[in-house]
Amino acid sequence: MVRRSFRICYGNDTGPPFPIPVIGVAGFGSSGPFHREAFGLLISARPRFAALATGQFYACYLSILSLPRTSMAFVLAGISSLIYGVSDFAGGLATRRAHVLAVLVWANIVGLGIAVFVSVTHHQVVGDSVTLADLAWGAASGVAGVTGLALYFQGLAKGQMAVVAPVSAVTLALIPVLFGVATGERYPLVAWLGVTLALPALWLTVRKRNEQDRPGKALYGVAAGLTFSLFMIGIAQTSSDAGLWPLVTMRMSGLLLLGTLLVIRGIRPGLPRAVRPLAFLAGGDILANLTYLLAVRMGPFGLVTVVSSFYPVVIALLARVVEKEKTSPYQLLGLALSVLSLALITF
Repeated sequence: MVRRSFRICYGNDTGPPFPIPVIGVAGFGSSGPFHREAFGLLISARPRFAALATGQFYACYLSILSLPRTSMAFVLAGISSLIYGVSDFAGGLATRRAHVLAVLVWANIVGLGIAVFVSVTHHQVVGDSVTLADLAWGAASGVAGVTGLALYFQGLAKGQMAVVAPVSAVTLALIPVLFGVATGERYPLVAWLGVTLALPALWLTVRKRNEQDRPGKALYGVAAGLTFSLFMIGIAQTSSDAGLWPLVTMRMSGLLLLGTLLVIRGIRPGLPRAVRPLAFLAGGDILANLTYLLAVRMGPFGLVTVVSSFYPVVIALLARVVEKEKTSPYQLLGLALSVLSLALITF
C-alpha cells in the first residue's frame, strides 16, 4: 500500500525525493508533481527515523493528498471548520472572564506569529510572488475578520453558544453562495435545496421563549455572519501566487484596528493568568484561515465556504460537554436543520 501511494504521488517506489522532514506545500495530482495549492505537513523522515511512523499511516496520508482537487478542497475546508470550532469556543470562554478586545489582541498576536512562520516557511520551500493587491485584500479581510470576531465573541459571552454559532454559520453559508452565483458559479439543484432549507433552520435556531431575549442574541449571530462573509470573500480574492503572505497583512491590520480601539476606549490589554491559555488557543484560528485559503484556491468558492461553516457543530458539542448547556426542542431542531442544510449545499 505504501509503495502504491509512492507511485501515485512521486512516480517511484522509494518515496519523496527529499530526505528530511519538510513543512511546506504539497498538492499531489495523479502524475505526482508538487503543486502550490495545498498546504500539508510532509511526514517523510530519513531512513533511520522511518520506523517512527507506521506504513499504514503514511500511506493513508499520501492517499488523502492524492485526492482530486475539489475533494481536497472540501477536506481542507472541513479541517478549517474543526479548527474554527475549537478556537471560537476557547475565545468565547475567554471573553466571559476578560474584555473581548483584550482577548482579541492576544489572539491576534499569537495568530500573527504563526502566520509569519508559515509564510516564511512557504516562501523558502516553494516560493511566491505577492503583489500589493494581494496584501491589500489580506489587510481588508483582517479588518472584517476582527469586527466579526468581536461581534461573535460578544454574542457568545452574552448568549448561548449553541444559538449564536449556528446563526452566524447559516448567514455565512448563504451570502458566499449568492456571491458565487453572482460571479458565475453554478450549483446543482440539491445545493439550492440546502440554501432554501437554511432559512427555516435559521429561524428555529434563534427562536426564544422570552421575547426580550430574542433580538440581541440573534443580531449578534447575523452581524457576525455578515462580517465573516466579507472576510471570506476578501481573502478569496488573493492570487495563488501570493503564497500565504496575505495572512500576515490580515493579522497586522487586525492588530492595528484593535490597538486603536483599545487606546480610544482606554482598555488595558492585560489578561488574567487563567484566561491566557484560552486566548492563545483562540489565536489558533489562523490555522483555520490558512486551510480555508488553500481550499478556496482549489475548489468552488461558495461551496468551500459552506463546508468551512460547519464549526457550530463543534462548538455545540463542546458547549454541551464542557458547559453542560441545555437547548430547547426548537433549537435542537434548528441545529439539526442547519446541519442538513449545510450537507445538502455541499452534496
